Parts: sequence; structure tokens; C-alpha cells
Amino acid sequence: MSSKMEGAIKIAVLGAAGQLGKSLLSQSVAGVELSGFDRAQIDICDKEQLEKLLTGKDYTHVINCAAFTQVDLAENQEDKAEAINHKAVRHLAQLCKKNHIVLVHISTDFVFDGKSNIPYVETDKPKPLGVYGNTKWKGEMSIQSALEKYYIFRTSWLYSVYGHNFVKTILQLAESQTKLEVVDDQIGSPTHAENFAAVILKSIQNQIPFGVYHYSDDAAISWYDFAKEILNQKQILLPIYPIPSAQRPTAAIRPAYSVLNTKKIRDQLQLKSKPWQKSLHSMLIKL
Repeated sequence: MSSKMEGAIKIAVLGAAGQLGKSLLSQSVAGVELSGFDRAQIDICDKEQLEKLLTGKDYTHVINCAAFTQVDLAENQEDKAEAINHKAVRHLAQLCKKNHIVLVHISTDFVFDGKSNIPYVETDKPKPLGVYGNTKWKGEMSIQSALEKYYIFRTSWLYSVYGHNFVKTILQLAESQTKLEVVDDQIGSPTHAENFAAVILKSIQNQIPFGVYHYSDDAAISWYDFAKEILNQKQILLPIYPIPSAQRPTAAIRPAYSVLNTKKIRDQLQLKSKPWQKSLHSMLIKL
């Protein structure tokens, strides 16, 4: 590690207005100083802004939460997704190398095609189905070609008290609909952003080996299963029915199975399993 790591850990969080950014900034970790920058403060596509932020400063790490995450919109705005998810990340990696900063980058289960029937491990070959997953994968590759000191964390189905997410959408729909229909043929793992934020910071603090890691909460469920549990925990009596994805077409194809194998990070941090229903409960009581 560089000499910077001998003192306090000082982290710049890019994309600080999003779910994960806000969840990171809400954490309190001894010896870790977090500074958040939203898009209005630092546009990661603006090379001059990035250089001014990182050059000559004493940041030990940058956590990049900034991304173009609108999966369907990306199909029609490929240039924008490419600029944010790939080209800006490539430049950020180069800046981190120049300034001896560890880059912590957030990626996605969408780098996989979903044709597996067992949880994806970090060494499985990405085969993205759409623009979003493809640009995120290219961002990962640009980091790995530029840096030795990096963490890439892939996650899935993020939700929190912040921003827009599936949990909030289901609760909003429950207020206005007489029934719900939710797809049951897409399988993944809901992940409470607060849990993920804690794992990221613990990984930095413990100086685990650099590389790619998968993290999600313990689950292998469908969106229908998830929605049903949301209604159950909020004691909302509303009919809910499973439907196939074919009945709810979207611009981007979703992976049918995107469960991530999280053994690598759990072994590194000696994480104990926690039922996903408990993580959901801890979020819902804060709404």
C-alpha cells in the first residue's frame, strides 16, 4: 500500500446523490473520512473537474457510484451510457493511477446474460444482453487494464429509503391499484444499499486483496416473490399475481437469472448470513 494508507482513510464518493452514495455517507466508520460529490458538483464526464478534485489532494480512495443506470433508456441513448459507464470510468482509472488512489467501482449483475442456473462467480465470463450491461462491462475492463489497485463490486437489485427503487414503486402502486401483476421469471437477489455500503467500507478498512467481488443479500427470488414480501411486511391486503416477462415487454432484455455468488467477499470479511426479509424489514421501518 502507498504511504497514504498509514494515516486516516480519506474517500471521495462520486455519485453521492444516488441510493448507494447516500447510504455510504450515512455510515459512520472510525478512521474513515467520507466526502460526497453529486453530479452538480462533479460530473464524471468532465475531465477538468475530475482532475481538479483528485490532483494534489490526499484522497486514499475514490468510490465511483456514478453511472447511467436507466436500463431501458440506455437502449436509445447508447452514446450517453457509453460516456458515463465506460469513457468517464476509463479516465477516472487513469487519474487514480496518476495520483496513487485506490479506485472502488460499482458494477452490476447485468454484465451476465442470465443463462446460468447457478449463482455467478467473479471469474465467470460476462456476456451482457444490452447497452447498460455492455457499457458497465467495458468500464470494468478499462479499470483492470489501467490499474493494479482497484476494487470492482458487482451487486444486484439495490433498494433503500433513498431515491427510486422497486420497493418504493410497489408501495406506490399499492396505493392506487386494485391488484398487482409482477413478473415471476426473473430471478435475482434484492440488496439493501445500507448493507452493501457497510461491506464496501469494511473491505477498504480491512485492506482485503484487490480485485472483483460480488455482493448481494442472501436470496434467490423473483420480482413477484419480492413484491409479495413487501406487501406482507407492510400488511397491505392487495391481490398480487405472477406473470411472465413476455406480458411486460421492456426495451432492454433482462437476465432471467442473475444471482451472484458472494462467497469470496463473505470469506474475506467473515460475514454472517442474514435473511433478506430482515434486511427488507430494516429498510421499511425507516420509510
